Amino acid sequence: MNESGTGESWRLFFAAMLPPELVDAVRRIQSRARIELPRGVRWSQPEQAHLTLAFLGDVPAEHVPRLVNALGSFAPAQPPLEFEVKGLGAFPDMRRPRVIWAGLEGPQRDLLFRWHAELWQATAHLRIDQSRAESRFHPHVTLGRVPGSQPPKLQEWMARHIDWHFGHWRLDELVLVRSILTDQGSVYQPIARQKLGEEFTNNQ
Repeated sequence: MNESGTGESWRLFFAAMLPPELVDAVRRIQSRARIELPRGVRWSQPEQAHLTLAFLGDVPAEHVPRLVNALGSFAPAQPPLEFEVKGLGAFPDMRRPRVIWAGLEGPQRDLLFRWHAELWQATAHLRIDQSRAESRFHPHVTLGRVPGSQPPKLQEWMARHIDWHFGHWRLDELVLVRSILTDQGSVYQPIARQKLGEEFTNNQ
């Protein structure tokens, strides 16, 4: 970590990473898609599958310890949540899919909107671009992106798997993640982890 104040910035977000059994479920549907849709979609790495709670953008590296402390203040006060990861969707919509995602269902899902708002507001003074508008929050797990023209039969494939059930998720940990842009796409590096409802551990 660079704390020297040299001007380096890190691209950061708060997230919840999928547990191994759901990573396997993501891998299974992506494997099926690669057979049924042999080209046209750039599928994400299953091991990096996650729920973004607040995307912070560029943050001066010297402020990272403050974000770790913000995570340590927020997460211990929150209870673990229970969801079903279920269903396929797309941004901006199913007719023009650019991002393919898995949805979350369950009565506790609405709590994620409050979490997003609180994390966004608590870190506003640390972001480089403080004027950047808050994006509309929609809880999801990104599965893949369509970088070019829509591949044949993509809409048909999504409609056929729209009720796909990935499995149960007990969300019990939040992570501060660094996104490193490479020629092969983004690589996600966990910076700090904090269990929900447990004492702050500052385990950077």
